Amino acid sequence: MSWFEPTILLLILYAFQIRKFEKGWDALTNFTSHHKEGVSVVVAARDEAENIAALLSDLSQQTYENFEVIVVDDHSLDDTINIVESFPNVILLQASQEGKKAAIAEAVETAKYSTILTTDADCRLGPSWIEKMTAPFVNKQVELVIGPVAFHKEATVFEKAQSLEFMSLITSGAGAIGVQQAFMCNGANLAFRKANYAAVDTDKASGDDVFLLHHAKKNGSEIVFVKEYEAIVTTAPKPDFNSLLQQRKRWAAKSSDYHDKDAKRISWLVFLSNLCLLLLIFSGTWREVLIAFVLKAIIDYSLLKKAVAFFQKEDIFRYFYPLQILYPFYIVYVAVASQIGSFEWKGRTYKK
Repeated sequence: MSWFEPTILLLILYAFQIRKFEKGWDALTNFTSHHKEGVSVVVAARDEAENIAALLSDLSQQTYENFEVIVVDDHSLDDTINIVESFPNVILLQASQEGKKAAIAEAVETAKYSTILTTDADCRLGPSWIEKMTAPFVNKQVELVIGPVAFHKEATVFEKAQSLEFMSLITSGAGAIGVQQAFMCNGANLAFRKANYAAVDTDKASGDDVFLLHHAKKNGSEIVFVKEYEAIVTTAPKPDFNSLLQQRKRWAAKSSDYHDKDAKRISWLVFLSNLCLLLLIFSGTWREVLIAFVLKAIIDYSLLKKAVAFFQKEDIFRYFYPLQILYPFYIVYVAVASQIGSFEWKGRTYKK
């Protein structure tokens, strides 16, 4: 059986979706208003002694004035609690249940203000982060605000390639929001109104961000993306391939629980396109393989160029072509392994 025809058909469908993402990305606008109401910044932390001081220092230097910081410790075994306590203006909570989503839910319940802004304990922020991420809430119709996330301090080839792949995810999710197909976001840079928060599926290890997005979308809430460089939250790339796979398996494990039609359709389209590319490598002629991979590269090129321009990381675009070859192996393995195996996160092992 030749996999060439189904591969080309799926790539055509994939091309239409990527063009939609690009159209949505181009349609995103800046927010010039200034939100003046109080904001509660929520951070769930587990064993983040190496990172959390830098984050709390960034928060202490924000240009926004009216906000509180709540750190929920998720049963840390290191010195995280002592470090947080050394920052006098930070509210420290001890999570009563295990897991990031449960910790965030407890913090949201405790929060003093109606606008909630979340990030991760291993992230870094610019001084106008709160100002930029809360500006859309001047519009009372806006219920969920999603911001850009990127890697920093990429030193090795592996880290730079990882950074490019991550930017493709963030940009695709942003573009989907621009065409009213919101399906993906990242909890490292997320804001929402407390009154509309729903702590869904807290028994799962991951997905506080995506399931909140799907919940908001289902309820007809207005969802926006802040396409501004000053709103970027940065974090470190994974140091090795195994830790990257564990993270991506954790992210992909929740996909089988999606009820959002766009999320399911796009996930299946990406998976099947890459599966057919992989099968074509082992069953097609060299000419068929070349045509399919060149077509895939042409489809992805324009959106990724815009992504690296926005994040000011044009130098890592050199890894675009090698990633085109490696990506089918990587995505198919992660998709399958996430549904049948286990993954590790923060010293805990979770099964699907």
